Amino acid sequence: MKGENQKTMKREIVLDERQKAYRAAGFVAFLTSLGLFLSRVFMQFVFDWLPAMDAATEDIVSDVIFDFLAQIVTLLVGPFLVYKFYLKKSTKEVFYMANFRKTDPVIYLLAFLLGICALILTMYVSYIWQVILLLFGFDGSSSTAMPEKFHLWHLLLMLFLTAVLPAICEEFTNRGIFLTAMRCSFSKWQTVLIGGIAFGLFHQYISQTFYTALMGMLLTYLVLTTRSVIPACIVHFTNNAVSVLFDFISEYTSLSTGTVLSYVMTNQPSLLMLLFVVAAGCGYLLIRAIKKRYAAYYVKNYTEFLKTGNQKYYDNVLPAWEMGDVRYRPTLRDNAFLIAAIILTAAYTVLTFVTGLF
Repeated sequence: MKGENQKTMKREIVLDERQKAYRAAGFVAFLTSLGLFLSRVFMQFVFDWLPAMDAATEDIVSDVIFDFLAQIVTLLVGPFLVYKFYLKKSTKEVFYMANFRKTDPVIYLLAFLLGICALILTMYVSYIWQVILLLFGFDGSSSTAMPEKFHLWHLLLMLFLTAVLPAICEEFTNRGIFLTAMRCSFSKWQTVLIGGIAFGLFHQYISQTFYTALMGMLLTYLVLTTRSVIPACIVHFTNNAVSVLFDFISEYTSLSTGTVLSYVMTNQPSLLMLLFVVAAGCGYLLIRAIKKRYAAYYVKNYTEFLKTGNQKYYDNVLPAWEMGDVRYRPTLRDNAFLIAAIILTAAYTVLTFVTGLF
């Protein structure tokens, strides 16, 4: 009887912790959705308060201000503070729950190669999505003004803003405690679907919604497979960094990557399909290799934990969602902030579609 009471008490403690984590994740989802929306609204007025500048400088300043507000404040600092103080966790515990744990170094290399494949696939999917939107009359084309001459500092700045910050901040928010909380309540594939939809809507722009949702599913699956967010950070960084490099190559060399891509997509559909199939096949093989490598890494660390009792081996391979075989069933009240976040992001996404029609 005493053992049963202790088991029941332990179960209640786990359920209470998972309820708090779920509510915190929902609140963070709403907070980030609102923060991103307000950041975009703020950027509509910021240049009224700044001195006049040329288009290229204005775009650079705009990127710096927006990414500071959106990435650092909204997606990193805000969520971290909520998790730390609401869940009453130490900094180390927050990052543990956010799945920042090391894994097999070979997986990092495989993740980099997977990022290249993901870029090819998302470029293709994005092109198809743009064609579909054009059929409805939506024109979401936009361009960023670039300085006349190449500057290394500009390239490094754009890599930092467009690749480094999203790889850290967006992964912390989307594949961090949010993923952990969802996985504590839903199955693996339900979590992948939720993670993808959330990531797609979180961009709050109809042109990006579809392919970022697919990317979100891939990154969520990768974190669930490796129990670490670091491989997802590498894939995310690689995808964005190579895109930035393409933009600079197109702007400052005789090779126009955008023109080449457009030509292939328009005039060489068979070549494009072949490239898509090859990238998809390579991506599949890389995911299998990552799973195989991680399986060996898991066995090695768990065996060391059983032999030595050293907590670090346990932390390396056992994420928060596997601590206690208890699944928390969220109530409508638990989902209140999450539903509000979905409504806000969906509404703004639809608004970007409507405004793009005119």
